[in-house]
Amino acid sequence: MLLAVEKIVSSFVTLPGIFLMLNIIIFIYLLKVSWSNIIKIISGFTVLLMIITFTGIGLHILVFPLENYATNIDGFNENKIEGIPIVVLGGGINYNVTQNISELSSISRDRLIKGILISKDNNMPLIYSGGIGIGYEDKGESEIALNFVNNFKDIEFIQENEARTTYENGLKIKDWLSENDYKKIYLVTSAIHMRRAKGVFDNIGINYIPVVSNYTSSHKLSWLDYLPNRGSLDANMQAVHEWVGLIWYKINNRI
Repeated sequence: MLLAVEKIVSSFVTLPGIFLMLNIIIFIYLLKVSWSNIIKIISGFTVLLMIITFTGIGLHILVFPLENYATNIDGFNENKIEGIPIVVLGGGINYNVTQNISELSSISRDRLIKGILISKDNNMPLIYSGGIGIGYEDKGESEIALNFVNNFKDIEFIQENEARTTYENGLKIKDWLSENDYKKIYLVTSAIHMRRAKGVFDNIGINYIPVVSNYTSSHKLSWLDYLPNRGSLDANMQAVHEWVGLIWYKINNRI
């Protein structure tokens, strides 16, 4: 019982829970003293958004629909095919400016490890698609991925170092497939990103087997997950990015 109380208290006195608590206090105060209904509505809406994005409630609304979709279309276990290359979509880089060190983000690393495991079993080329991020002038993502892959033996690694978006991933991979006369690929990306990747690759006309590399959070939640927590916030923010990306890509006929 004491441990449960500690968890509850901790969730509201640390980030992001303290933001939610402060905004609830502000909302209650405005209900009593503010004459403006618009201000009350804005404050209440802010509290509601925080409750959704800071807790497991948001996982149900934002994350699980994307990741369950990816689970349902994942074709790796049912469609293992020899002789097709593996394409891993980049997911970002972490930079340490003071020490001039660059490394793959945890998302990119999870995707790449999945690709490596398939490549070792399939004995086919592993293509990592990811260039230099917008606003950076350092190494491209595929160059950093190469440093990681060099820790493994017998991996034929190919860098696609120009793509900066999911749409550009698709265009560059299609060019590579045409030049090398391959008709099908394994497409490896995160569960939360698969829906947008699928839309792009379908639209461009690439034949692929979707492979899920990782999930943002557990889909089996305890009561603690419905308290404010950093894990839910991070997963929900990734999901918001994907939903906005899906809308933007749809408007621009990329999916």
